[in-house]
Amino acid sequence: ASSSSSRSAAASGAANVHEYSVFWVPRHSIAVQKVLEEEGVYGDVQQGEFCLDVIPLDDDVLSLELSCAYRDCVLDGDTAPLFYTACALLKLQEVYGLIPRLQGKGPAAAAVKDITIKLRKESPLPAAAAATCRIHRAIILDRDIDVITPLITQITFEGLIDEITGIRHGSVSYTPSKREGGGGGAPGRPATVFLNSSDPFYKEFRDLPYYITSQRLQQYARDARKEYTELGSKDLSELKTFVKGLPKLLLLDRLSDLAVPVAEVVKEQSFHDRLKTEQDILEGYDVEEAVQYVQGLMWRGADLLVVLRLLCLISGACGGLPKKHADSLRNEFLAAYGHQHLLTLNHLERAGLLRPQSPNIRNTFPSIRKALKLLVPDDGSELHSAPADISHLYKGYAPLSIRLVEHALQGGWGQIAEALSYLPGAQFDSLQVLDPSGQVVDKPFKPAPGTAGAAGSEAETVLLVMLGGITFTEVGNHPYNASCSACCYVRFCELDCYGWCGVTSVVPSM
Repeated sequence: ASSSSSRSAAASGAANVHEYSVFWVPRHSIAVQKVLEEEGVYGDVQQGEFCLDVIPLDDDVLSLELSCAYRDCVLDGDTAPLFYTACALLKLQEVYGLIPRLQGKGPAAAAVKDITIKLRKESPLPAAAAATCRIHRAIILDRDIDVITPLITQITFEGLIDEITGIRHGSVSYTPSKREGGGGGAPGRPATVFLNSSDPFYKEFRDLPYYITSQRLQQYARDARKEYTELGSKDLSELKTFVKGLPKLLLLDRLSDLAVPVAEVVKEQSFHDRLKTEQDILEGYDVEEAVQYVQGLMWRGADLLVVLRLLCLISGACGGLPKKHADSLRNEFLAAYGHQHLLTLNHLERAGLLRPQSPNIRNTFPSIRKALKLLVPDDGSELHSAPADISHLYKGYAPLSIRLVEHALQGGWGQIAEALSYLPGAQFDSLQVLDPSGQVVDKPFKPAPGTAGAAGSEAETVLLVMLGGITFTEVGNHPYNASCSACCYVRFCELDCYGWCGVTSVVPSM
């Protein structure tokens, strides 16, 4: 009897044994293995990897969704995001073929290029992929070479939605109006909507300055209202046409709801005062006035991130905070927002985003601003015409990252070599070509005599890789060279809150 009961107990115990599986995203690491071994469960779990890398957020936008990539690389010295980026670049080449030309600037960009080449040598591309070329050039830029642009307030429609409401993983939360009924959620109940080019109205408005978007939205609303009032006089065929257009009206209605929080902020004088202060800082006007403005914001209890962005902007554009104000600004900030943010300030200083002026450190921003023509007079002549320069989207400021891409596509970086020397890290311009034996070899790019590195006559597809984050305004308005019929601009890091992914990942996570 005892033998029989022991066998039944053993069978019952075997039936209750659980199997545990752990899947690591995006990959397994040695550190994780050591933790499992220390806990004594390494042999008790089945492990696997799920390589979640390139995520398409739009027709021409991909992301690795690494929200803390800038912080990890710059502050913590963790280069794992660079490895993930290199793996993603190699995967794209396996799918779309070898990328013949690699250009880049910055320490992280050079590291990604080296890791990509090393991985390619360890795991050679398939013969078909090595002989195919659907992406003609990749431009890899390090966010660290342009930390000014993410600090400036965006004024495009999509940029302001991100500044005010916040776009997460390509979607945004909003409150549907009552007129929307059950189409987007119950009245007054928050809903989430994806923002991409599948919405024809959003595709039209996303990259326009807000004042133009507002005018067009009002015009579309007036036209829809007029068409609705004339329904009684329409015949059957016209009614059918109107009914087919109802889905578009719902999209326009939803877009109007997204614009409400933006309109409430834009109409405030404080918003325009902030834009003016940012422009004065970029132009190198009276820094004392900008410091006084920031002090006023702190005394009034303005948003923490707004104050930090302005402080970092002064530091970046003026070669550091004015020495006589650095200590007082630090003390007033801690008094206004709490001494727990002493670590926040310390981390920003370690990242090089916030520091006092020093006679031993030269302010190179004025030289870069002049060489690359980052400031363009805004005379208002482009309000009703097609803009000729990206600067109209930042009230006269052209982002440094976009200027670098323009020069890379139009004439090469040789003509701005002096300006590039002021930026951190080395630049590279190399080719990946097949030798007679079919192996991929790397060699430096040498422009043909008389071309100065300009693009050829054939159209090319350009892949832009931004390491450390990119703003929505930069995503939607990178230049189109005359020789490029298609440009696929790819960001490999998350578009975070306020559109300044790199810097925000250093601040709130503290």
